[in-house]
Amino acid sequence: RNIKSNSYAKRTHFLHVVPQEAQDIGNLLNVTVHLGRNILYNPGVMDTTPPPKPVSIAAIIVPVLLGIIVILVVVMIIVCKRRNKKEETAVAYSANPVNNYHGNSIRNNERLPLISSASISEQLSPQILQEMSSVLISRNKLMVDKENIIGKGHFGTVYNGEYITSEISKLNGNPIKRKVAIKTLSKIEDTESVEKFLKEGLMMSDFHDENVLTLIGISWDDDGAPMVVLPYMMHGDLLQFIRKPSNNPTVKDLVGFGLQACKGMCYLASQRFVHRDLAARNCMLNETYVVKVADFGLARDIYEKEYYKPHEHAGRMPVKWMALESLQQQTFTIKTDVWSFGILLWELLTRGVTPYPDVDAFDVVNYILDGRRLRQPQYCPDPLYELMLSCWHPLPETRPDFVTLVRKIEQIYGEIHGVHYPGSQSYNYCLDVNYINVMDVHPYPSLVRTSESRSTGGSMVQDVFSWSVKKTISHKS
Repeated sequence: RNIKSNSYAKRTHFLHVVPQEAQDIGNLLNVTVHLGRNILYNPGVMDTTPPPKPVSIAAIIVPVLLGIIVILVVVMIIVCKRRNKKEETAVAYSANPVNNYHGNSIRNNERLPLISSASISEQLSPQILQEMSSVLISRNKLMVDKENIIGKGHFGTVYNGEYITSEISKLNGNPIKRKVAIKTLSKIEDTESVEKFLKEGLMMSDFHDENVLTLIGISWDDDGAPMVVLPYMMHGDLLQFIRKPSNNPTVKDLVGFGLQACKGMCYLASQRFVHRDLAARNCMLNETYVVKVADFGLARDIYEKEYYKPHEHAGRMPVKWMALESLQQQTFTIKTDVWSFGILLWELLTRGVTPYPDVDAFDVVNYILDGRRLRQPQYCPDPLYELMLSCWHPLPETRPDFVTLVRKIEQIYGEIHGVHYPGSQSYNYCLDVNYINVMDVHPYPSLVRTSESRSTGGSMVQDVFSWSVKKTISHKS
């Protein structure tokens, strides 16, 4: 079109791009620009690649959701398998030491006899049957509450029950009912296991001491299986009692528990009975907080993690409670019980800490041979810790006897001030926390053989004896 401006006019041209014989070179095209009829420009090439498509949100979310769903399905399958496995195992075993004694949460199960229960009594030895005759209780005098389980292990189950005694009440003239604990076998595998079970019960029938658990009697269940009847211990075993946070005993209470256990062991020693498994888990507390030394036989099941195999061909043993000679030579005497009693005192003053918490069970022997012992617990009186160390002397004959231990603990107990349990909430020396053994103590010389002692042919026992004599002489001088 024509545009007038001042005295002359300008002609304006509109440009248009016409690709002429465009040459395709991949995604690029040669471009030519024609200006009028006589001018030709070749500015370059034009990219014909289509722009990228926008990424869909669904394309991101869907794979992520599918991955999460797959993971959840796998986790649910694993959890279900483990739950099924635990339910199968729970029929035979439960390992909660705090709840097992009053454990209504433990599942009930039927006994699994592998031999005929009806014929068990016929297969027992005449000696066992004769011993049972004096403690036999008629089945109709026992009421077993099989829905109320006190404790359960691999081989035994203990139920709540009532025993109708021959005593007559002066109030109503009816027979007096006594609450009892009734121990049974979970699996009756053979006659030998039944006889062992009965012998453990019969052994307790000879004990008559305030601080020792005594057998009430033995009975036969309706299906012919044996039942051992024991006194009901309201507060369970001593270990779970001192570990329970709501129980708040004083140092005097804890030492008092130890004194009662020592009196029970003093009685057993007078009967020439070697316990072999003295520990807090094997002491019971009745309704008046009286300690009863016991060997339920169930502790080995419930506190299974406290028992180890010293070597491949040995049975499970309470390694961390055993004396040095028991670990090395499988020797058990009253003096090895003294060693275990020292560990029991340490358990009490630490509110149930497992001995040698930082030492593997397989290293306990070397730990003791090196002269090391458990460290003094917090709040433990010095004289009591010295008594513990004397219980752990490497020479058995140098350890105190239980008569001496009772006398010394009575003296220590009388010098401690504190409120008895149960009492007011303002306890003296209250143990609110557990103490953990951290540092090593070396009260005795190392018994680890050196190259020099091996070359001279000296023995470990001789080395300790020489050290003991030198120490005695130095004290006298």
